[in-house]
Amino acid sequence: MKRTKQHRIDATAKSILMKISPKNWSLSELSEDYGIDYFVQVFDRDTDEATNISFIIQLKGTEKYKKHGNHVKFQIRTDYLKYYYNKVDKPVFLVVVDVINEEYSCLFIQKYINEELNIKRPNWKSQETVTVDIPIKNTFSNSKIIEQVAEEGSSYCNLLINGIPTQELMWKVNNITNDPIKKSEDLKNKYSEIYSAQTRVGFEFIHNQNDSINAKKSFQSIYNKTKDDKDNIIHHLNSIAALISFCDLENKKQLFHFINEGLELSIENNITYFEYYFNGLKLESQSLILQNELQKNLLIQKISENNNSSNKIKEYLKKKIYIENNQLYTLYGNFILYLIKIMDNKELYMFLELMRMLLGVLINHVYITYDFTTKYVLNLMLNRIEQLIVIFSKIIDVSTDFSHYKYEFYKYKILYHYLKQDCYPTKLLEEYEELAKQYDVKYHINLIKSLKEQISKPVPNKDFSDITYNDLLELYEKLLLIEGIDLKNNNDETINLKQAIKDLNPKRILDNCIHLELCYVPNEIPSKLRLYSEGLKILYCKYGKIKSNCNLDKAFASFNNEFCSNCKYKTTQDIEWNLEKKSYVKSNEFKKILKDKYYYDYQKGEY
Repeated sequence: MKRTKQHRIDATAKSILMKISPKNWSLSELSEDYGIDYFVQVFDRDTDEATNISFIIQLKGTEKYKKHGNHVKFQIRTDYLKYYYNKVDKPVFLVVVDVINEEYSCLFIQKYINEELNIKRPNWKSQETVTVDIPIKNTFSNSKIIEQVAEEGSSYCNLLINGIPTQELMWKVNNITNDPIKKSEDLKNKYSEIYSAQTRVGFEFIHNQNDSINAKKSFQSIYNKTKDDKDNIIHHLNSIAALISFCDLENKKQLFHFINEGLELSIENNITYFEYYFNGLKLESQSLILQNELQKNLLIQKISENNNSSNKIKEYLKKKIYIENNQLYTLYGNFILYLIKIMDNKELYMFLELMRMLLGVLINHVYITYDFTTKYVLNLMLNRIEQLIVIFSKIIDVSTDFSHYKYEFYKYKILYHYLKQDCYPTKLLEEYEELAKQYDVKYHINLIKSLKEQISKPVPNKDFSDITYNDLLELYEKLLLIEGIDLKNNNDETINLKQAIKDLNPKRILDNCIHLELCYVPNEIPSKLRLYSEGLKILYCKYGKIKSNCNLDKAFASFNNEFCSNCKYKTTQDIEWNLEKKSYVKSNEFKKILKDKYYYDYQKGEY
């Protein structure tokens, strides 16, 4: 009977493992165990006596050892991973062996699942297999490191499986036998100390290291461990508050899930200051989401004006913007009323937290509406911001407990003076930077760099650079429904309209080469949107000549295939796209071609 190829690979992998394992490790084969190959007992190198260190090896041999940068990628069955994570309270090391080159690497599976998969790929359990990333540097070349990881890993796995501490949490022996109530209280206190320490670590990662990835891991770990734990409700609420800061406004479902969970728990447990905080976060999030919608509608209104869209569309946008502005001012009013309620209850710390949120929201409102509203309205908003900054400053000075808010004070005051267009931002930035460097707060040092870059630019003009094709498509879908056109229907008209919306932004094409020029030739009979990008797109380069198509991507594909593949003059660029810019004609040669061949005057926009 012949051995299969996999049997040969497994036998080779086993032989390599035995060769690389140090002499003070005793490997016992456990062929009957589910997904477990070897139990390893570590012996003292000098006395040959058994130590308290033991762990498990899952051995995998392969001829396809896939290296990607500093990692080896290896696919493993999900049910194995679930079993290790949920059932095995000893550290499991996955050892993957390249049987051709006799290379290998190993991974502490439970820790990887808890700190990598659960954070970065939370849906991993729904898959049949999972590809894990194993650091190439993880070998047995220094077996003492593996032994140390295994020793500490025993406590780690015990906590994951049983929730019972082994090494981190200690209490006197007589408390275990004589006073189980005291033991229970002691245990709760020790867990509370660990969660407090882990919370501090999370904030230190942010403020001292500007390391958001490890900060989020710390907070997510606390959140997972304290969920449904009534003894540690404060720690759970702290973790929710911290995780909300990592939520993207686009992911409204996750954001409001956290906010509502925090609000319900704080009300249920009568923790007033957290109730204030989560209500503030709700008002802040609702305001920022509505501001995003307002900004998009202001931009699309400008596009519609430039393209002479129908009166129906113009009226719709005017009404929509009016409603959104009213909704925002209602939210700001609710914010002020809530702040008054908190001040009446003498919750100064929460007052400052919500004041910080409101200032950020109001400054953002001025920023996004700066070029779309009257000077009178802008001054009203700036005066309100100034009044709040004065109040904010006075409360900070009440106690040294509030001294960390000085960073926020500087940030908002700098942005206020920047929007007011006076000479103070630079001086304030210097004071802010001196404070941040004095205490080496890397988060704020990094923020100062961004602020310096921001205030070096003119006060915001109409900015179309951040509006994406999907944003435009979503907005135009709503507008066209007014005219009885549903872009979700795939017919010739909607396909052409969607392409015209996409072609408003030629950045993806023009960035390919600095020599590319583009002219939009509008349709003689435009659609109800009246976009300048609905007609012919003509691409030109003095080294590659000319191509045209009503679809910009097709025009470029043909142009690129014929002229660009071996062009020695090709030089990429990074254009700043602006929806108000309708022409990318630069050379006299192209102007002459447009006039002589297409009978089109691009400056007048007419034949």
